[in-house]
Amino acid sequence: IHKPEQFFIQRPNNMTKIKTVLQDVQRRNIETEVSLIFGLPGQTVNSFQESIDFCKSYNVPTILAYPLMLLRGTPLHERKQTLELVESSDIYFEKIPRIQNNIPHVVSSPTFTYDEWLKMAEIAGNLESFNLKKM
Repeated sequence: IHKPEQFFIQRPNNMTKIKTVLQDVQRRNIETEVSLIFGLPGQTVNSFQESIDFCKSYNVPTILAYPLMLLRGTPLHERKQTLELVESSDIYFEKIPRIQNNIPHVVSSPTFTYDEWLKMAEIAGNLESFNLKKM
């Protein structure tokens, strides 16, 4: 939902269409799931929380959040130095099963510190209890 994040990852979204589709699937009682990524360039703790709140405001029953991993050969990986993305594979955060061992994750950037990344990871982990309540 945040233009700067969309710009950095080169994935613009048509928010009018997204809102229409989310309303339509809710009206039709179609089970939906939204997957978000945290650790994006341009992202902040607040913008990540706003993305979750947006999904909740459209009654998305299942919201998952994954930490950003830069895959070799992708445009984002090639721009990681320019974007000042810092990666680490020395992460242990038990609340999120989606953190992969021995695979580097982006843990800081000009718009979030490592401590703020940990806060986003905590928010992502708390989605598990939100999702269980909806079941």
